[in-house]
Amino acid sequence: MNRHKIGFGVQRWAMIAWLLWVGGAASAAPPETCGYDWSRGFNLAGVNGEVHAMAVFDDGTGPALYVGGQFNAAGDVPVNNIAKWDGESWSALGRGLTSMNGNTAQVHVLKVIDDGSGPALFVGGHFERAGEQLIKGVAKWNVGEWTALGDGLPGFVYDIEMFDAGTGPKLFAGGMFGGGDDRFHLASWAGTEWARTVFDFPHSDDTRVRALHVHDDGSGLALFAAGHFDFIGPVETHGVAKWNGTNWSAVGGGVAMNNFHVVNDLTTFAANTEGSTPAALVATGSFTQIGGISAANIAAWNGQTWTPLGSGLDGSGSAMRVLTQKSSMEAGLYVGGTFNHAGGQPSKSIALWNGLNWSALDIGFTGNFVRVHAIEFFTPESSGETQLVLAGKPLQVNSDFRGHVLTWNGAQVQSLGSGMIPKSATVLATLDDGTGSHLYCGASNIDPARSAVSRLVDGEWQSVGVGLRGFVNAIGVHDDGDGPRIYVSGYLLLPDGSTCGVMRLVGETWGQVGQVISSGLRPAAMTTFDDGTGPALYLAGRFHMPGSPISGNVLRLNGMQWTLLTTGTTYVEAGRSPSSMMEPARHSFLADFSCLNRAASSSTSPSGMDQLGRMWAAGFGTNPS
Repeated sequence: MNRHKIGFGVQRWAMIAWLLWVGGAASAAPPETCGYDWSRGFNLAGVNGEVHAMAVFDDGTGPALYVGGQFNAAGDVPVNNIAKWDGESWSALGRGLTSMNGNTAQVHVLKVIDDGSGPALFVGGHFERAGEQLIKGVAKWNVGEWTALGDGLPGFVYDIEMFDAGTGPKLFAGGMFGGGDDRFHLASWAGTEWARTVFDFPHSDDTRVRALHVHDDGSGLALFAAGHFDFIGPVETHGVAKWNGTNWSAVGGGVAMNNFHVVNDLTTFAANTEGSTPAALVATGSFTQIGGISAANIAAWNGQTWTPLGSGLDGSGSAMRVLTQKSSMEAGLYVGGTFNHAGGQPSKSIALWNGLNWSALDIGFTGNFVRVHAIEFFTPESSGETQLVLAGKPLQVNSDFRGHVLTWNGAQVQSLGSGMIPKSATVLATLDDGTGSHLYCGASNIDPARSAVSRLVDGEWQSVGVGLRGFVNAIGVHDDGDGPRIYVSGYLLLPDGSTCGVMRLVGETWGQVGQVISSGLRPAAMTTFDDGTGPALYLAGRFHMPGSPISGNVLRLNGMQWTLLTTGTTYVEAGRSPSSMMEPARHSFLADFSCLNRAASSSTSPSGMDQLGRMWAAGFGTNPS
C-alpha cells in the first residue's frame, strides 16, 4: 500500500524532527562546517540539556551569565557543556568542555575567583579537554582562553573555593577523584601542583564532597565541606566538616546517619543586613536531623548549635543564593531543589526565607519532576533590572516547558532567548487564515490567559486567541461561508470546566462548534472536502455525542451540527490498524482512511466508502492502492 505523507502528515514529521534535535548527544563537538541549521522558532530558548551551575562574570566586555552542565546547544549556537548569555544572545566558550573515548562530559561548578592574577572564571566537573587542550576536571577561563591547572583532577569536581589558612591562598576542590584504593575527595592547588588534604575520607561508591564554603562561625575563618560522608580520617563528621588550616572537626554532630543523608549546598546568611544579627552558616540537602535536632532538609549553624529554618522543606534542597539588596524582588535567602512546600505552604521547587518566615515565589512551576539545580542573580546591562535566574530540569511553567534555564524579575517568567516551540506540542500545520500562510502549533495548555494554539511569526511563537485550554490533537482552516477560520479538535475545556471536542476562533475568542466530544488524548485529523454538495469540514478520529451511546470515527460538519459518517468504537489514526488500538497514540502521523474498510460498521454504504477514498486523495494523503 502506497502512502505518501502529504498535507497533515508534515505536522507529525516536523514534530519528530524537532524531538530528535533536542535529544542530540551532549558530548558532540560544535560543528565547524554545516550546510543546515534550524530556522528561528525551532531552536531552544536557553540550552538543550541540564544546567548544574551558573555564575556572573565580566571578561572585560561587560557582565554576563555563564551556565554549565550537560548540553550541546545554547539557543541556535553549538556549544559543549558551557555557554555565555550577555542578556540578549548566546555565545560559545571556544570549543567548550569535552571528554574523549565516548565518555560524557559535564560541568558541576562555576565560580569567579581571583587567584592573584585577577578575577577569572573557574570551572569544575567531569571532562578531559577544554578547548583544544587536554585538561582534566578543573580549568580556568579568562580573556577568551582556557588555562590548565597542572594535571587537573581525574574524576568529578563538584565545588571549588579559595581559602587562606594563614600560609597563603589555595584553591580547594571537592568531589570524587581517582578510583579504587587511590580514591580521594579533597585537593588543594597552590599554583604548581595539586595536593591531597591531610586527612581524607574512607572511600566508598557514595562518598563525595558536594559543597565547599568559607565562613566565620565565631572562631575565625574556616573552610567548611559538605556532602555524603561520615568520617574525615578518624574524625566523625556526618555530612558537614570544618577545616581551620590545621585540623578537621565536626560541626555540631552533622546530619543523622543513614544511607540517604546528604548536604548539597552551604552558604552564609544574615537575617538582619544591618549586622545586628550574626551571619549563620546554612546547610541544605536531604536530611531529617542535624546536630541532634529535627530539621527538614535545611538548617542554620551559629557556631554552637544547629537551628531549623521554620518547618523547612518537604523535599531535598539543592542550591541557595542570597540577595542582600532589595530590587524588584525581596531580599533574603533563595532556596531551590525538589520540593512542593516550604514552611508548610505550597512552594514548588523554589522558595524565599527572610530570616523569620518562608514565602512562595509566584513562578507557576508545574509537573512532578521539577528540580532547580542552580540559582543566580544577574543584572543585564541592556535592562539594568536584577533577575533571578533558575536552572534545572524540566522547568515547566503552567504546564508549558520553558527550557532548562529561565529568569524571574519578581513578576514575570521569561526564557533566556526566544523561539522555542512548546515541548507540549502535539501537532504542527501550515495554514492560511486569510492573513497569509503561517506555521501553527497545537499543544496542551491549562492557563486561561493563554492559548493551546500558537503561530510562528518572524521566528517568534505568538499565542492565537486566549482561553483555549485542554489538549489539541488536530488543527485546520475551514470557510463556513463567513471567511476562513481556524478550527481545532481535541480534549478541550470550556470556561465552565466542561469538555468539548471542537472549537473555532472568531476574532480573538475560541468558541464551541456543535455538540461533539473527542475521546481523550487520541490523535485526530481534519480537512475540508467537497463531495459535490459544497465544501464541508471532516474529522477523523474517535468521537461521541453527549447523551448518545453512539460513537463514531468520521464526522462531517453541516453548519454547526455534526453528522457521524461511520459508527463504531474503534478510532482512526496514523498508519495503525484497529488491532493496535491499545497502543500509545502520541506517535501517530496521519489518519489512514483505508482502515475504515475493516473498522467501520456494516451501516457504512459503499458510496460512503467511495467518498472517504476521495477525501483521502483530496486532503489526507494519496488514495490507498
